Amino acid sequence: MSLEAQIAALNTNIEKLITLLANPIQVVPSTETPLRTEVQTGKASSGKPNPEKEPATGGKPSANDAPQAQNANAASIPYDDVKAAILKLSAAKGRDAAVAVLKQFGVAKGTELTPEQYPDALKAFSLALDTTDAAVA
Repeated sequence: MSLEAQIAALNTNIEKLITLLANPIQVVPSTETPLRTEVQTGKASSGKPNPEKEPATGGKPSANDAPQAQNANAASIPYDDVKAAILKLSAAKGRDAAVAVLKQFGVAKGTELTPEQYPDALKAFSLALDTTDAAVA
């Protein structure tokens, strides 16, 4: 394909894109059931409950629901919140204080924390920030 033909094709595609952006298409909801993805396993399911994973408890929360709630909470905490807590502690108490908290989680840097560790890490940074220097020493 010649250069002129490529440019013409690109111009045509740009014109189509401009037309689409100027006149947005209304999205019609699909009648098909979307596939759900399992967060922990990464496998897609058909949307049908798995009796092995979801025992019937009559709608009452069970002791097994607490870890699931914590995992859902962990997924809602962005890394930026953890980063802000690390920087706040570093500014207030020094880099060594922040590194000491990170070591509690077996990591050397905040980016090495897993999303599941974010809630506990935020609590640990907050606790370290609230403690006095005498309590730390």
